[in-house]
Amino acid sequence: MRWILGFIWSWLWSIDQSGRAFPSREWLLERTLANFDLPDGLPGLSVASPSTTRPNYYYHWIRDGALAIGTLVGQLERHDDQYSDRIRALVESYISSSRQLQIVPTLSGTLGEPKFYIDGAPFNEPWGRPQNDGPALRVMALAKYAQSLSVARNHRLFQQVIRADLDFILSSWQDQCFDVWEEVYGVHFFTVLSQYGAVKAGAALAKQAGLGSYVQAYKATLRKMERYINTKFLAHELIFEHSPIYLAGRCGIDSASVLAVKTLTSLAGWTEPINGPLLVNMTDVRLHNTIEFLNADFQLRYPINYESPGGVGRYPEDAYDGYTVSLGNPWFLTTAAVAETLIANGLIDEAHAHVKFIAAHRGEDSLSEQINRYTGYMQGASSLTWSYTQVLELLETINDLNLDGRHPIQLDEPTYEPSPVWTWARFGIV
Repeated sequence: MRWILGFIWSWLWSIDQSGRAFPSREWLLERTLANFDLPDGLPGLSVASPSTTRPNYYYHWIRDGALAIGTLVGQLERHDDQYSDRIRALVESYISSSRQLQIVPTLSGTLGEPKFYIDGAPFNEPWGRPQNDGPALRVMALAKYAQSLSVARNHRLFQQVIRADLDFILSSWQDQCFDVWEEVYGVHFFTVLSQYGAVKAGAALAKQAGLGSYVQAYKATLRKMERYINTKFLAHELIFEHSPIYLAGRCGIDSASVLAVKTLTSLAGWTEPINGPLLVNMTDVRLHNTIEFLNADFQLRYPINYESPGGVGRYPEDAYDGYTVSLGNPWFLTTAAVAETLIANGLIDEAHAHVKFIAAHRGEDSLSEQINRYTGYMQGASSLTWSYTQVLELLETINDLNLDGRHPIQLDEPTYEPSPVWTWARFGIV
């Protein structure tokens, strides 16, 4: 009886989802901005999600906030429209509030404190701390923003916020900390590559601002970082997120590695004409091999992918379902990052499957954190800021591709049509 009900539910889901289009820029931007400047928050700070229970994401994570600001800075570069003044004012508020957060006493006692209450008060409860990627991401986002400012304003921004984060990075970049998923304590590719990108951006910004002594110090650290990353993470055919693996039963292949390279490219790519090419980029064969491994695993692991492939989770052994320890699911943000990387490699048809997956499983009014591996419905934290910003960056990449006319991806085409074979197969009945 249960499999009959499951079939009916699945079939109804497929009818409901068919024909849904990819979200528009305005749709994504409005929902991103809605998670900033909340009535009870410091100006310029965002919540990871407005969800306050099951799960409670109503905090300002340094990581998530910096990534969101980085995406919004990218919007300023691409567009001069009705959103520009609003975004620019928000970024300026973020700079002021970030300076306040840098001097708040915290349990970690460092700038690696992962999250704060939205009003800027410290979160003094047990948590996975420190998380040292946050300051690095903030440096990259603000250094990119500085490219639109005067030399004098660059100098002030460097001294007000960026230098403190860089000082922290230079003293801690080889230290162990918690990873981007807040689960593993150790040394992580996402964290170290973000720190590398921050120092590279800091060196470029310091050069622009005429701060020669800082440039030399940053370049000396960059050389050490490059040797370290090459030895620890880039010496194999795939990229391993953790080195060594600190959790038993984990293969070490993780979508965080894709996010790391994609974020580095987006936030620090502007530095290449100033201080040379990035250590790794989105066309790196090791990154492509990593994506192939992940896609092959998730294709078999998630029933939702059996007849409509495209959903990408965090890592194969993931057990977080958005609420508790159970079974992991596809995430919007990881799926979007993989799609964007495939486009960068010219693999348009493969990317299109991920684009269609996002369109098919998104909500009418929001993007959550995860998509249930069986039903296809959204679950976990609602209106996740990182989901909106990562999908927005994918959308801009698709628009660039379509403007070039190389191999257009249609964003308004129907997604998945109802298919009894597909829905039966998802329950192992064919």
